[in-house]
Amino acid sequence: MIMDDKAVDEARRMEWLVSRQLKYGIWLASSVTALGMIVALFGRSLVPHGHTMTLGTSIVMKGIALIILLPILRVVLMLIMFLRERDYLFGMISGIVLVTIGVSVVAGLYAPAIH
Repeated sequence: MIMDDKAVDEARRMEWLVSRQLKYGIWLASSVTALGMIVALFGRSLVPHGHTMTLGTSIVMKGIALIILLPILRVVLMLIMFLRERDYLFGMISGIVLVTIGVSVVAGLYAPAIH
């Protein structure tokens, strides 16, 4: 399959965008997690909803959430890229992956705990 220069440039730009998202996203998530670990050393506490949780632990949890969100954001970016390129098969696959992730998150949040 022969692609024109404009299509090649667009594909490279999207690859660059995805790679930057992963690179800077992991730096941000790692920095937030490290900040939480540093704050945990000082033992400040925060009491959300009647439970005692240290501020450091709360920040670390946010850093871990960012790490979990990075692959989801990548799928969203890939969906956008596929739809812009009119590659509907891979766009549909990306959409199915996003729906599966969404259903899993909702089921995990609202399903009764199995013991």
